[in-house]
Amino acid sequence: MDETLPESFDVIIVGTGLQESILSGAFSRIGKQVLHIDANDYYGCDWASFNINSFKDFLDSSNEQTIATDSGDPYECSSNEDLIALQNTRQTIKGYVDDSYRHQRRNVRRNDAPTTSSPVDDEAIANSNERGSTANVNNDNRTTSTEDYSSVFNKWRQFNIDIIPKLLFCRGSLVELLIQSNVSRYLEFKIVDQILATLHGTQKLERVPCSRADVFSSGFITMLDKRLLMKVLTMAASYEDHADKYEEYKDKPYREFLQSQRLNSKLQDFIIYSIAMVTDDTDTVEGLKWTKNFLRSLGRYGNSAFLWPTYGVGEIPQAFSRLSAVFGGLFCLRRSAKSLVIDKDDDGRCTAIIDSTGQKIHASHVIVNERLLIPDGAICGDVPKRKFYRAVFVTNSSIHPSADEHISMGILNPTDPLHPLVRLIEVGSCGGVCPKGSFVVHALIDGAKVADSDPDLKELFARTEQILFEDAAKPKKLWSSYFSVSSSFLIDSSTLPRNVHVALGPDCDLGFDSSVNEAREIFDKIYPGEEFLPRAPDPEEIIYDEGDEGYNSELTSAALSSTHSIALSREEQQASDEVQSTEPSSTVPSAESGNTGTENEASTS
Repeated sequence: MDETLPESFDVIIVGTGLQESILSGAFSRIGKQVLHIDANDYYGCDWASFNINSFKDFLDSSNEQTIATDSGDPYECSSNEDLIALQNTRQTIKGYVDDSYRHQRRNVRRNDAPTTSSPVDDEAIANSNERGSTANVNNDNRTTSTEDYSSVFNKWRQFNIDIIPKLLFCRGSLVELLIQSNVSRYLEFKIVDQILATLHGTQKLERVPCSRADVFSSGFITMLDKRLLMKVLTMAASYEDHADKYEEYKDKPYREFLQSQRLNSKLQDFIIYSIAMVTDDTDTVEGLKWTKNFLRSLGRYGNSAFLWPTYGVGEIPQAFSRLSAVFGGLFCLRRSAKSLVIDKDDDGRCTAIIDSTGQKIHASHVIVNERLLIPDGAICGDVPKRKFYRAVFVTNSSIHPSADEHISMGILNPTDPLHPLVRLIEVGSCGGVCPKGSFVVHALIDGAKVADSDPDLKELFARTEQILFEDAAKPKKLWSSYFSVSSSFLIDSSTLPRNVHVALGPDCDLGFDSSVNEAREIFDKIYPGEEFLPRAPDPEEIIYDEGDEGYNSELTSAALSSTHSIALSREEQQASDEVQSTEPSSTVPSAESGNTGTENEASTS
């Protein structure tokens, strides 16, 4: 039975994406009453992470565009009210798990490997393999043992597949926000200690030299080129002070400036695609700006410019949701808004929502994910401004093997209009996304670089698979999935009440800056002058009121395993700490710390 919620809040947030979760934590932190609801049974919306089986179920349901059934009686408006209808979901993700997935799983079952219908322990898998595993043959005619496949299908719970794989710049806005707010204590990170790129004119992946140590230890760059490369990178790190060196190239492509610095095509590609992460059309000033952005992040937490969130990007929205719950936010999954109530006598302000149970809940401000707006051509269009294409591969070895396991970011440089740039992120067991001996490879192509609006996804990533897998010495592909993600639909904000704000979906940028900036802008519009996510105290800094039992909500405690109020008794705090002791702890404790948990991880990785 649906639980009746309180009748009034300061802010109601519909959707648990990253921006919505950041805002939820920010509002609760300044003492506002927040209701945060989501029609899904998981957190994150399009930012979520799933295990292997749940990911397939997610794609299947996304393709079917299943709409949750509303309950409750229809709401009857009074004479001074009007309704704006909402939908429970928009089809922003379309895709599939490769058909060979089912074929391979059947082969595993025929060879007496345990099924995935119930959890199987490692001992049972080992016994199954010892009984004698015959070889399976996959699509590229290379043999793969059932032991390889069993590592996927029998350990499906140990995988975390991201919809939107991203990295944090070590001096990016999200890292600064995590430190400022103390939300970092809910998360763990690993450094991305390897950047790979295809060499100019070849399909060979090589490590990109970024730091001084990388440049001078590189074996495929001549000594003269090393000096030239270091000279350009040193200048770019403080390019504003050297305007005379690029004055005549300010309005010209960045590549022309790099050519003028006597860099060969290989080094130009490294800087443009892998360090600045811009395009051939980018002008020199913009290229230098993004090169500096990369270089200023380099070395903060080790010999890397990036951090990977352990267990996947889906952990980040949950961390901000946890902060919101600690400071009084109320969370309820499997519950959404089916309409906004508009008061005609109050300048068309939204005064309440009607949730999916039919309950009317009042609020001063409402934030909705763009997926809830009906594409009627008036408020919201049906054509996304952002679209990108994704492939996910599970492999049995690294795409760039070495003695130590790495988390890698890779770039497959564009070769022609039919073969655009492909961004890769490879994570192994050290990143918390797969069991030991397996790797998850994420591939992404910006839809703006693809001429066909509805391409064959497997064909689109054919070059990627050729470079990564089509060789006997290269990794074997054990599982794969292909899908598209759409976001940022054209929204006419003038048609919405002024106290209704829309949070956009994810973009295809590598970092999180646009999402953090969007959340900050919405916060400043609603509560100008308030501090955005001030630091939350650590448990030992809290003065407890022994007589205050807090507000115990089953909805919140069950969803987040956290407390609903910061005013806890010591017994409740101890119980909460025991629950959270299994959760990741912060590895970015302070902005100025020279020896962070991340650096410790880097030194042992």
